[in-house]
Amino acid sequence: MKKNIIIVMLTLLLAGCNAAEKPLSPGTFTRYPKANAELYKEIKKDLQIEDLFADINGIDLQCVDLSQFDLRDYKEELFLASFNSETVWPDDSQLPDSFKPEELMASAFKPSLGIDSIHQLGIKGQNIGVAILDHILLCDHVEYKDNLKMYYEVNLNNLPDSYYISHYHGSAVTSIAAGQNVGVAPEADIYYIYDYSTSGRTEEVKSAELLAENIMRIIEVNEQLPADNKIRVISYSSGIPDDNEVLNEAILKARENKIEFIYSGLFDDVFSGLRKLPYKDGDDIESFVPVTTELQRYQNNYQRLAYIDKIAVPFQGITTAGASNTDDYVYYGAGGVSWAAPYLAGLYALCCEVKTDMTLDEFINIADATSVPYDFTYEGIEFHYSKIIQPEKMIESIINMVTVNEHE
Repeated sequence: MKKNIIIVMLTLLLAGCNAAEKPLSPGTFTRYPKANAELYKEIKKDLQIEDLFADINGIDLQCVDLSQFDLRDYKEELFLASFNSETVWPDDSQLPDSFKPEELMASAFKPSLGIDSIHQLGIKGQNIGVAILDHILLCDHVEYKDNLKMYYEVNLNNLPDSYYISHYHGSAVTSIAAGQNVGVAPEADIYYIYDYSTSGRTEEVKSAELLAENIMRIIEVNEQLPADNKIRVISYSSGIPDDNEVLNEAILKARENKIEFIYSGLFDDVFSGLRKLPYKDGDDIESFVPVTTELQRYQNNYQRLAYIDKIAVPFQGITTAGASNTDDYVYYGAGGVSWAAPYLAGLYALCCEVKTDMTLDEFINIADATSVPYDFTYEGIEFHYSKIIQPEKMIESIINMVTVNEHE
């Protein structure tokens, strides 16, 4: 009874919100936000080297004019930085010898660990819907515009013009999940909601309840889709509180509608991360090392031996779509677990294409069962990973499972 009351409350809240907004349905586009290059260039035009390289975990060179700087002493920083198609570089003589930005970006252009081999089997997420809850999206980007079926904004009224400009985060997560070149599920359909009020601007309880409303919106959209073209997963690149009843009920309601919720908080318990080394082959397991934050944690604790028993997935050393123009791309040498949730959501979409009744629990179990160990030494530390994700083996396992079931 209590569960039903919560769901009714969510439905009433949605009805009130939608009254002042465009009707919520597949095909709705609230608007088409502008690219951010002009704004970013203006904000960053007076930055000096000490500003740009102050935090090695957050070096953002997107849309920065570096043409007058001597960067030869910043090799480590440059390889961990993010930069995009709008970054202006100095002459090669002012760069470290081994740093080739165009080559580096190109070397990380496809998703790692065998995803391309899955695509060659014809498994690309066709007729699978991926919902994304994130920042303002550059809807016209060439990487995903043909996949984008809905873009819906809420709680974004009477704000300054700067809030109506696309955000790099949205383009990145969308392209990782379902971009046509850099995406894990390049033929999946994308249904996107941006809610200004859930972007760290409200207290945690209220934010969780607003997130619950958006999950209910996705369910509402899904009910209007044909039976063979449903949304199967929501990608949310943030954490969630453990004990918010309204949010938990919304997630459960989504699951009852065969929509799973994949969020960054899964990396607290189930998953860990990998960084692809510069220029290396992303399909070769030996191209990977721990993500920067994990490495630093062991270094700061003076540890020389590390055992990681979570399922490791790649999310650093990647190229994604950017938001500075409609054909902008960004290389992320570092980066956080925000990039991991859409990778998993895209992989889940591929699995759903093969096995239509796939669940998140089953997905995690298969990822665990097909993973492989990987031992190596890096920066003087012995790393023992017990579970590196193997997408190709996952798909093979699911194909075998489906084949057996068909013959029973």
